[in-house]
Amino acid sequence: MYNADIFVKLLPIPKLYSTIYRLSHCMSTKNILNDDGAAPIRLDQRLYELDFIRFTAALMVVFFHYTFRAFITGDYTAVRYDALSVISKYGYLGVNLFFIISGFVIVMTALDRDWRQFLVSRLVRLYPAYWAAIIATTVAILSFGDAHFSISLKKFLVNFTMFQEWVGVDSIDGVYWTLMIEMKFYLMVLVVIFAKKMDRLPKLLLGWLLISALYLLFPHTKFGYILDAIFIARWSPYFIAGVALFLIWRKGDSVLLWSMVVCAYVFALAGADSERFAYMQRYRSELDRDIVSGMISAFFIFLAIVARRKMTFPKSRLLIAAGAVTYPLYLCHQYIGYMALNMFESYFNKYVLLILVFTISLLLAYSLHRFVERPFAPLLKTKLNALLKIKKSAN
Repeated sequence: MYNADIFVKLLPIPKLYSTIYRLSHCMSTKNILNDDGAAPIRLDQRLYELDFIRFTAALMVVFFHYTFRAFITGDYTAVRYDALSVISKYGYLGVNLFFIISGFVIVMTALDRDWRQFLVSRLVRLYPAYWAAIIATTVAILSFGDAHFSISLKKFLVNFTMFQEWVGVDSIDGVYWTLMIEMKFYLMVLVVIFAKKMDRLPKLLLGWLLISALYLLFPHTKFGYILDAIFIARWSPYFIAGVALFLIWRKGDSVLLWSMVVCAYVFALAGADSERFAYMQRYRSELDRDIVSGMISAFFIFLAIVARRKMTFPKSRLLIAAGAVTYPLYLCHQYIGYMALNMFESYFNKYVLLILVFTISLLLAYSLHRFVERPFAPLLKTKLNALLKIKKSAN
């Protein structure tokens, strides 16, 4: 199906480290979009701590997939990383961390915007890189995929909506499931903005926290399913904590907000324990309860320190670049990475292979940001603004 010798000649191993080094230098801020699709970004417009933790979450997920998920069930690759998997199998918790960050960042981007401006900012941020990732993954599957990777015209077209799971169509890449969760959260924020209730966020969070508690009491019932379907109750403690921590960052300490963070933390630990059991059954691998709890605790503590402004990272173009490629890296790394592992398996030591595949994913993520998000997000924003009759001065 493919000639791997060509790729081997094109990517000699001695150049891998220098490639990563050059990549960090070519990603100047003039090529990096803001979270709302605006460009260019200024060095004083970022919370560098969030860029750091966001990229860390992405790395956790990437190495969970490459050094654990890819081989543990024997359905994607025969390249095994048993020694690394002892640690990397906990990388699935990077998704939980993403949800806390989303709660923090999305409400930040929603401030001082009406519902149309918020809607445009989210569509512009999500779709260009997502569409490009779908095309890239589809091309990879058609070119190099085996029976474990399937594609059809219907699957391809429906995936372009990002609502494929809502109509019973499988995602082209398994990582897309979290986008459905994020989309529901965005819709909830959109409703709050439309109803002009952003000034009542603490009270709304309190109600959402109550729904989270009810879900924990009835997780496997029809009632619990409805709560999760409407209010993403399975993951809501993370979003609630993120929103509350952002409000603390913006307005200062509050007994009510800190109480909600503590409750969300307790609920998150309870939910994570159920998630841990599900993962152990699915992958037939032990997950230590204390390690899972400790990692979730570390997530909450880090964001709490950020919220209280007790940690300030220096201005860094590298951190901005890391934050910028996080989303495209998340989108394109899994199935393309699995196929790359299979393609180059017989040519390299498996640890050199891991570096190679990660480098390919990182380069692809940068390409999606530089050559797709950068030029097309502003164009999409202009078109949507015109469609929704949003004045340029309002943005």
